[in-house]
Amino acid sequence: FGPVVSTEPWDTEAEVIRTANATVYGLAAGVWSGDVARAMRMAEKIEAGTVYINNYFNAAAQSPVGGFKQSGYGRENGWEGMRCYLQTRSVWLSTNPNQPDPFSD
Repeated sequence: FGPVVSTEPWDTEAEVIRTANATVYGLAAGVWSGDVARAMRMAEKIEAGTVYINNYFNAAAQSPVGGFKQSGYGRENGWEGMRCYLQTRSVWLSTNPNQPDPFSD
């Protein structure tokens, strides 16, 4: 297993997004562009867990990672990764000393 590079000519952003998303996988993607606004627009539309712009595999350990679609299961790292190991619970406490008994007639 190793890095794979695919380059294709395209005419529109829509064509690039359609091609990038035409897969069952979505672990990571890379966008290289001299136009940061354009790259950000594309990153928002690419269905991948991580999108690198003008770099690749340069992320902080606190940054959550995980794929979309059939790439990966859940998230690792950061708060998103921690949530996988947590269960949420709600506890309600009445501080009213004259709370009526809900089970009495």
